[in-house]
Amino acid sequence: MRNNRGTVLIDYLLTLLIIVMMIPVIILSISTISHALKQPYCLQDLVATYQLRRILVLSYSPHIEEDALYFTYKKKEMKLSLINENIILTPGTKIFYIDVDTCMFYEENHVIYVQYERGEDAYTEAIAKY
Repeated sequence: MRNNRGTVLIDYLLTLLIIVMMIPVIILSISTISHALKQPYCLQDLVATYQLRRILVLSYSPHIEEDALYFTYKKKEMKLSLINENIILTPGTKIFYIDVDTCMFYEENHVIYVQYERGEDAYTEAIAKY
């Protein structure tokens, strides 16, 4: 009859090795999730900026009046402004940025920027070049 005492020790050591190898992956996953939860609007803002840039590339005659950006898109006069804590493109109700406290458009070196605040954080995005 064979002695099988060493097999249990090897099984425990392999289990311990697998657990130790999984710890960095678990820690990285938890830190990524916690970072994403701290910035819930990050991905939505990125997508909104790209969509807005696409529309403005296809538009012409942009100009800023007060706190709104006006431009012509598909032969219609469009207005991008802050309405009810959302930056909205009108006519229609295409929402780009949500839960925004303040919004301002400005032009610098032939580039149009949108600057908005959400809570205590301020963001500035280049949205058009002409």
